[in-house]
Amino acid sequence: MTEKFRETLPAAEGAGRREASGVLIRTAEERDVSEIAALEKRCFSDAWSETSVRGTMNSPLGYVLIAERTDGEGFDLPCGYLIAQVFDGEGELLRIAAAPEARRRGTGRLLLERMLEDHPCVSVWRLDVRTKNAAAIALYEKYGFRIVTENPDAYKDPRDNGYLMIRTAEN
Repeated sequence: MTEKFRETLPAAEGAGRREASGVLIRTAEERDVSEIAALEKRCFSDAWSETSVRGTMNSPLGYVLIAERTDGEGFDLPCGYLIAQVFDGEGELLRIAAAPEARRRGTGRLLLERMLEDHPCVSVWRLDVRTKNAAAIALYEKYGFRIVTENPDAYKDPRDNGYLMIRTAEN
């Protein structure tokens, strides 16, 4: 485990939980589905429903993290999440978001780092991002993702092109 994260509980109780900078990153559970869907609605015009979040979470390919910030009494204020799928050495980052009030504070970085650390055997990661989302593109590039192609009219509301970005083991 890197020094950036520390276990918040003994291994038996805290498996899958890591804390850094006042934000706890943990594997999402069924109880988190409604919170993730609510954050989706706040962050995306094409928000996933609770059914979509739950379906990915329950899939054998699904990988879902939630970020929580402390309220002074515990880590129970959701401030971000990540949804991905992993299969046979390949992964796809499907969704990543930080609540509007939690942006530019490293939540996305912590989620992305945790995903990459949890899957060291994934040789290829892919994701799609709006061409106008400069902050996300810069974050992904920092972690070795490279733009492969531009997809015209990939997003509808608001209308935007999308970049397909890939990260390989060689990056």
